[in-house]
Amino acid sequence: MIDGGAHLRLVPHVNRPEMYVGKTITDYNKISHALEVTKLKLNESPINLFSVDLLKYPNIQYTN
Repeated sequence: MIDGGAHLRLVPHVNRPEMYVGKTITDYNKISHALEVTKLKLNESPINLFSVDLLKYPNIQYTN
């Protein structure tokens, strides 16, 4: 990042399974009315930790 700011939230490695890391995510796009498939890398998580969707990612509640 050259200019601006970023918000980061770090999660301990012991909570890796609860973060859905490296999973293939299939989601319905309400705008284009199509299924979108996203393959995440081994260090990527689809979860927005600043606005967690517990219905979509229920295991996140078990993190420390």
